Amino acid sequence: MLARYIVIAIYGLDTFFGKDVIFLVFDQKNNSVYNYFESDSEAFKCCDELNNKDLHYHILIEAKATYN
Repeated sequence: MLARYIVIAIYGLDTFFGKDVIFLVFDQKNNSVYNYFESDSEAFKCCDELNNKDLHYHILIEAKATYN
């Protein structure tokens, strides 16, 4: 595993959050969301601090939310 914490971008949640994309900082060890952010820079900053890694290496997973 490269990093314990990763960033997941979820698109299509504007109905719930008022933003088209929400960035989740996900804890792979505990299989849970640590926090969420409205900007990718805030999410990656949090992720880097938690992983204590170089700012140049990021993992980003993107998903599209669908609902009825």
